Amino acid sequence: MQNYKKFSILVLGYTFLLLGLFFVAFYLYDPMQIFHKPFFREPTFSREMRLQNKGIIDHYDFDSYIIGDSLTQNTPAGYAQYRLGDKWVNITPVGASFYEKFVILDYLFRKKHDVKNIIYGLNVSMVDKSVEQIHFGFLYDKNPLNDIRAYINRKYINCLLSFSKKPKCVGQADLENLTHWMDDPHTLYNLGNYGGWFQGEGIKKEIERLKVAQKKIYHFVSTKNIDDVKEYIQKYVFSLVVQNPKVHFYFLIPVYPTYFYKVSNEEYVARYFKSLRWFVQESTKYPNVKIYGFGNDNYTDDIKNYKDHVHHSMDMNVKQIDAIAEGSHIVNNENIDIYLKNLQDRVQKYNVKPLIDILEKRL
Repeated sequence: MQNYKKFSILVLGYTFLLLGLFFVAFYLYDPMQIFHKPFFREPTFSREMRLQNKGIIDHYDFDSYIIGDSLTQNTPAGYAQYRLGDKWVNITPVGASFYEKFVILDYLFRKKHDVKNIIYGLNVSMVDKSVEQIHFGFLYDKNPLNDIRAYINRKYINCLLSFSKKPKCVGQADLENLTHWMDDPHTLYNLGNYGGWFQGEGIKKEIERLKVAQKKIYHFVSTKNIDDVKEYIQKYVFSLVVQNPKVHFYFLIPVYPTYFYKVSNEEYVARYFKSLRWFVQESTKYPNVKIYGFGNDNYTDDIKNYKDHVHHSMDMNVKQIDAIAEGSHIVNNENIDIYLKNLQDRVQKYNVKPLIDILEKRL
């Protein structure tokens, strides 16, 4: 029995020693800079922004941040800094929900007390309570001891074994282009190439959808309430605005192509418009909020500006920064009804016949 106890103690001792060495090794290696800037290499950054953002927030000297979803990923922080001043960085995770952005921004405001500006990609159609369960929240809670969990997976354990400096382990060096997808070859091929958006049976289905849209009369009026949207946005967006009255919030309405509204479910679009109108009206309570929209611009009619049914070229991200700098394209309580009415009229007049012709040639 005595020997068994000694053996058990010895095994436990070695186990804790190995775990300690494991944690120390990961602390030193720290590929995503969760704990510190790199000790043995130049700074690099992972595209896994939900995880990488902690290191950027903790260890780098920025006072202005860009966050949104895929439409905001290409917003150039360097150009924002040039046009707007201050120190900008884009921390947008791909497809980020309101809740995910809230978790990151809430941590940002707790960690940094000198934040000046937030450019926020606003997509009120993405209200979804099912995404309130997230896998990365432990990084942004008040317990730093559990941050090591980010590395407890096969990928990073394999990287640790060789202290690898390969991009798949430590990311890339260019923080300015970290979130951009515009340089992807597939994106460049699809940009403006409407005929390439659909393959096989998808071509026939799209032609059918366009022919229905061609004859349709659009009203975009929803009788359904949006209480769930109001509650969700109050909790995860306006709460941050209220708690940080000295921070300027610039909300960007998604610049979808007119084609998107033309072929989308009418109730879906009507609910989106209703939610957007409420958001603009509610924002009048907060002097640190401005909202920008390009839905009435001719840009949205030209399918060549898009790589698919929603994602526009990077030139629109530049236009949005220019609008903030110049005070143009502001959507407010005085013009939101006109803005939505003009957009509805634009959708009604939009001619899909050229798109049908493009697809029929591919049959």
